[in-house]
Amino acid sequence: MFGDSGPFSCLPPFLKSNQTGLYWMVEKLVQIVEGRIYESREEEINTSTQNIQITSLTQKDLELRNQEVNGFFGYAIAMVIKKYDNKLRRAQYIVDEKEMAKLSLICAYLRDMRILHKQALLNKEYMERCYSNIDKMNNHGGLSLVSPNYFDFAIFLVSLIRLEVTEKKILERKNKSYVMAVNIILEKKRALLRSKFDKCLREDMAKKYSSIEQQTRDAIFEDIIKKTVRSIFNCVMKTVIENKTGRYAEGSTKDSHRSSIRHKYANTQMKTDGKRADEAIKKRKIDDITK
Repeated sequence: MFGDSGPFSCLPPFLKSNQTGLYWMVEKLVQIVEGRIYESREEEINTSTQNIQITSLTQKDLELRNQEVNGFFGYAIAMVIKKYDNKLRRAQYIVDEKEMAKLSLICAYLRDMRILHKQALLNKEYMERCYSNIDKMNNHGGLSLVSPNYFDFAIFLVSLIRLEVTEKKILERKNKSYVMAVNIILEKKRALLRSKFDKCLREDMAKKYSSIEQQTRDAIFEDIIKKTVRSIFNCVMKTVIENKTGRYAEGSTKDSHRSSIRHKYANTQMKTDGKRADEAIKKRKIDDITK
């Protein structure tokens, strides 16, 4: 294929000898072909972006917002998909056809909440408004991007969680921080969140997934909320740990923990030796007087 008589025989000699570069080029050609296959979905994806919020954010703020939405909410969707995929595999193993059909529909319902990189490439508006440049560079095709239909809901949810999960509140609530954040969001904002979540499903898709039980929909909704809160909580918690216990935290030292223990032991030993010396001097003076 890469020889003198192959289709790449016109390439420069330095590129022929660079096998890595050639394989990269072939991979890009495959991606182009795959993009042609998915062109049939272009119209569907483009119409989905009509409801995405148009805000007067700066480019920096827009990048950060899109990265957080796809990172936190997209991660939550991926984890819930994984959960129901595992249930589907177990149903396939025991050959439960009724359960297989039910779980296949649920997995399809969940996958409509996300799009992949090759699908995002077909939507210019999504690429500009919803896809951060960092994610574009780091995504090799496997990152779960939030579907245009659910992007507004994801923005609202992430901003709501960000107000509830902060460094200050974590330090105040301590071990109960995550549980309290989930309870507050699901108890006080459940009705609002649920109405926004249900509106994300287009009318044609609602008919397609109408057979999914309400109890299952409720469980999926709660799973997505909890996993989004957990992903944001872990991110903020990492900052708290760095600020309070990291090497450069206030009151910290570059010395190892063992060195600090030795230092404390030496100080204690010096005080003990000092007391013993004072007692010995006093005793000597008393002995001199009694002689």
